[in-house]
Amino acid sequence: MTDIAVEHISYQIHEQMIINDLSLQVNRGERLALLGHNGSGKTTLINIMTGLIKADRGKVTYTDNKKSFDKIKNITGIIWDNISIFPLLKVNEVVHFIAHLYSIDSDAYTDTYHLLELQDIQNKFMRKLSRGEKKRVEILLSTMHSPRLLIMDEPMASIDPLLREKIWNNIFLKNKTLFFTTHQWEEAKKYATSIAMIHKGRLLNKPASYKELLASFKFTIKIITTKDVIPDNSNDTFLYENEKTKIALLQNKHDPIIDYIRQKTVNYSIMPVELEDIYRYLIKTKE
Repeated sequence: MTDIAVEHISYQIHEQMIINDLSLQVNRGERLALLGHNGSGKTTLINIMTGLIKADRGKVTYTDNKKSFDKIKNITGIIWDNISIFPLLKVNEVVHFIAHLYSIDSDAYTDTYHLLELQDIQNKFMRKLSRGEKKRVEILLSTMHSPRLLIMDEPMASIDPLLREKIWNNIFLKNKTLFFTTHQWEEAKKYATSIAMIHKGRLLNKPASYKELLASFKFTIKIITTKDVIPDNSNDTFLYENEKTKIALLQNKHDPIIDYIRQKTVNYSIMPVELEDIYRYLIKTKE
């Protein structure tokens, strides 16, 4: 059963293509992570999915009845990356107002309220909150009606690392269909049942689980060292650079480049490939 169907969405501003013929599907109970660097089009896609922006082409429908977003709001929670709401109200006033507006009894969200540690900031004005504190309030407001579908844009941005796992296990993962964007590789690896990667508004892969992505990737290990050690003409490797290091993706541990690097330096690391390596490779090979 399909909960979200994104079909051939395109959107551009002036001559710049922001979303480019993007299609994906989220099935009932699935947790799909849309993984990409900042500026890759993740937030724009969510704005289109929730009706804040009208796509130039394509459509987004919900549930197998092909409903519009307006028709499924009562079963959906939306968590934005950075939003300012009710700046002149205190946290507890905002919570009580939204609960009253939707006839939600306090018993329905008390546990979540305390898990998010909102009692510690309940008398602070919304405009005085840090970004992480605002996000905690938003998580409560978006889930207090027990939605079965969550659409989330960078849900853990600015959240204390010690609180993140509690939020995932006790709020996000409870019998819900999830669609969430992130640029945090470990978050996608740990919590998504399927992962799609986006760059410059285009999907780079068919959504697949973390294990499926690794199993289908032709490289299995990587060697990381300083930029001046690995030759640019290395055969059967894929090279990319970070700020201070150069990475070579290799098919196996017997690649001759490993012996070459060992002769040049002791400053290197050999590690399994990860999601970022796949992302870098797909960006380069599909441009």
